[in-house]
Amino acid sequence: FNKDFLIGGTVMHMSEMPIVTKTAMGSEPISNTIWGLNAAYKKEIQWLTTALDKLPLLELSAPSSIQFTGEFAQMIPGHKKIKDNPGYAYLDDFETTETSIDLKYPYYWFLASTPADGSADALFPEGRLSNNVDYGKNRALFSWYSIDNYVFNKNSSQTPIYMRDNKDLLSNHLTREVSEKEVFPNREPLLTGTAVLPILNISFYPQERGPYNLDLDYDINGNLNNPQKRWGGMMRKIDASDFEQSNIEYIEFWLMDPFVNDTLKQHQGGDLYINLGDISEDVLKDGKKFFENGLPLNGEANLTQQTIWGKVPTQQSTVLAFANEAGARKKQDVGFDGLMNEEEKSFTTYSSYLQQLRATVSPSVLAKWESEIFSPLNDPSGDNYHHYRGADYDNAKLSILERYKHYNGTEGNSAEASAGGELYSTSATSLPDVE
Repeated sequence: FNKDFLIGGTVMHMSEMPIVTKTAMGSEPISNTIWGLNAAYKKEIQWLTTALDKLPLLELSAPSSIQFTGEFAQMIPGHKKIKDNPGYAYLDDFETTETSIDLKYPYYWFLASTPADGSADALFPEGRLSNNVDYGKNRALFSWYSIDNYVFNKNSSQTPIYMRDNKDLLSNHLTREVSEKEVFPNREPLLTGTAVLPILNISFYPQERGPYNLDLDYDINGNLNNPQKRWGGMMRKIDASDFEQSNIEYIEFWLMDPFVNDTLKQHQGGDLYINLGDISEDVLKDGKKFFENGLPLNGEANLTQQTIWGKVPTQQSTVLAFANEAGARKKQDVGFDGLMNEEEKSFTTYSSYLQQLRATVSPSVLAKWESEIFSPLNDPSGDNYHHYRGADYDNAKLSILERYKHYNGTEGNSAEASAGGELYSTSATSLPDVE
């Protein structure tokens, strides 16, 4: 009001917006207001100074004054009122009574060994064989992966030019993004934006040869005969060893119609098998443990042992990592057979296979295979890896599905950053492949 009398006030408000509408006790979104007043009065009084100065023994050197100060504050607590929630907190909605084991992450899955069944009517009787090339003869090409949506579905600068304006490629149901609302329309979305479901993509090509399949049964077009008897698979570990004790009751997954694009209804279907229990990790069944980082760098014969498939280390596996020496990655990152492509061509098993193949397959197919990097002529074991990006794929204008066909190959899947010839890393993992 004047220089002697001051009045002030303060108001503060803090509000929180919850991520979800359902809140637990102790995590309620607040909406609090604090307000306060303060006053101060100070006045010099000359007559008081004069009166006190007349008292004996007193000699005042400063004017007398009267001073008064006061403060008041109040907090008004509240809660954030949002749609469909008038401010309730949940003591327990029993959602945490169910816990799940997420199986969607593709990098926890590995190439499956041949399903073994001791019954007389086993689907794949070759699963009982050991150290025999017939063990893998029905394995067809099988891929599992999560599509890099930033590259292929966001129309970014990394998206290949031929894909950017191709609506057929970007909207293909087999490779496009799937929003959470499509599958769970009533689920509360996050406030950060539209949620996109993480998807484990699986592709199966029953007429194309899978890794370590040395079958000679091809048709005139170079495709495997009898696709109905072929199989492809992946396997992974589950840390819970006793499902009953851990109270694991069921497997839940949403499966998109794999024939959604087959408008003419020409498909003949297929079978999906889920095997639980103790599963052999011996991908190339020979009773020996193979690990890429156990292969010697200087070719010492005493450190490896030959099997029908190739080479396996004789030393013990202690560390899951490649050697650090220069050029070690190229010599060790060779797949489960322990052989590079050139070594495979001279190895007895594969050289004999190629010789029989040349005598069995038509000349036109052989001519076509000569230029294909994944054909038996250039990759006898069929274990070569290729990143889903690459200048060669861009030049060939491959679809998204075709780009991931060989993404699960084991030879070359851990290449050093400088080995890919691209401006980005082309490796799938930095760890060696291990049985």
